[in-house]
Formats: sequence, C-alpha cells, structure tokens
Amino acid sequence: MICSNFYVGTHIVSAFVFILKVSPEQRPYKDVIQLYLYCNKEREVPEAIIAFLESKDFEDAVRNAVSLGGDTDTLGAITGSIAEAFYGIPAVLIAECKSRIDKGLMTDVLDEFDHVLGRSVDTYSDEVDEIQANQMIEAAIDQYYIQQDKNGMLLFMEVMVTRMQQAGEVIVPYITENPFMSEEQISKVKAGDTISLDHDVRLKIETVKDADEKEWIGVFTSSEEMHKGSAGNVQMNQSIESILRLALNWEQVNGIVINPFGKYIQMTKKMIELLINGYEYYENERKSKDDENN
Repeated sequence: MICSNFYVGTHIVSAFVFILKVSPEQRPYKDVIQLYLYCNKEREVPEAIIAFLESKDFEDAVRNAVSLGGDTDTLGAITGSIAEAFYGIPAVLIAECKSRIDKGLMTDVLDEFDHVLGRSVDTYSDEVDEIQANQMIEAAIDQYYIQQDKNGMLLFMEVMVTRMQQAGEVIVPYITENPFMSEEQISKVKAGDTISLDHDVRLKIETVKDADEKEWIGVFTSSEEMHKGSAGNVQMNQSIESILRLALNWEQVNGIVINPFGKYIQMTKKMIELLINGYEYYENERKSKDDENN
C-alpha cells in the first residue's frame, strides 16, 4: 500500500510540475482534467496543491501545508516535493535538516540523492567547498534581514554552529607591521622569481570601526564579499571556531562583524560566548552517542 501510494504520489508531483513549467498554450489540458479528477479522490492531494499555489517560496509552501492540520506528514511531503521542483530548497534549510540526522544509512541515502540532483555541498564531507558552504551563512543573514526578529537570529546562530561542526572557515584580513621588502628589492623582482626573506614578517589582524569608533574583527564568507571594500594586504583562511575564540579573549575588540562591506551581521562577545557554548554542547552530545555506539 505504501509503495502504491508513493508510486502514485510521484506521478502526481511530476505531472503537476510539468504542467506548471510549460506555457499555457502547450499545456495538455486533457491530462490536467484527469489529474484534477484523481486528486478529488485523494483528500490530501488537492490541499497540498493549494498550499503550494498560495506560497511564495519553499518554506512558505511547507508552512502552509502544516497549518492546514490533519495528515500533516503526508501533506508536507507532497507539498514539499512540488515546492522543491519549482522553487528549489535554500541551502540553509538543507544544512539545518541534515545537522539533525545521525550520520549513517539515512545520510548516505540523502548524499546519494544530492549527488543525483547535482548538489555540490555535502554536509558530511570532509572536503566541503568552503565558498558554497559559506553560502549557508549568507542565506541566514539574508533571512535575518527579512525577519528582523529573535527567530531570524536563532536561525543564524544554528547555521554558525553547523559550520563550526563542519570545521568551516572564513577569510580574515591582516596587515603587515613591517615591510616584506624594500623598494629597491621590489624593483629588482621579475615575474617567476623565487624570493627568500632575510627577516620575519609580523602580521596583525585588521579591525574595522563602527559609527561609535568601536573596533570589531571583520571576517568574510567569500573573496567576493571581501572585495566589496578594502581589506588588508594579506588574507588568510581561518577556522570559524578559532577566530571566535580569539575575538572573545581580545580586549581591544567588541566582537566580530561578518561581511562588513555588504549585508553584514555583528556578533558581540555575549553572542560569541553563547555560540561557543552551543557548539560545545552539541559536540559533547555527539561524542557521547559515538561512545555508546562503540
């Protein structure tokens, strides 16, 4: 019965998305009528389609389906399938859902599904594409700007914890406190030359100031974000965890600001402390589960 329902449900979703994708003059209206007649026999299907039709994005569609009540898991599954085919799923939601699933057979199935769909961000891979993975942070910041409330900030914090669990990195700009080379030495350098320095080069993290002249460590999710302004003469990738801990213990700064030249978000030391506590809690939980399984 389950397989039969799944088979029929798959065809309903495929047919409906196809109808939406083609232009009105090309739509197979005979198939539309047949689909409508079948849907009327299945109580959840028309409700799921309505939930999708009245939505503006993937999350809105699923929220509509759940708000209808009744058989919400079936409603959500059908609505979500249609919405994903039409809107796609935001990376931040994919990452959040995967972070709640224990690694094992189910995550292997999801990873294979992602591979078939051509999704390149693998939450459980040891070689996460940092640029694409950090798009989760950018998406969370975008969502916070939309919501402007506690829930938006909580979503951002959860995404940051997920990126810390992935050993995620951000770009940190530095400035040199002493020159690499003299002007005379620079004038003699040719393309392809190998250069050896006869002294150590001291680096200092470049900070940014807000309107009140308070200093923050500016970090960036991508080179594109960094190049929206002028940031240091040396850039390094550093783990999110290490730069958060550095900011927490550096008296000179108020905290961290992510993407200060674009759509930014400031993290005070209080926020950083809460974030690190949350990360350590999840890590301890994970280690406890690993110990139990072993």
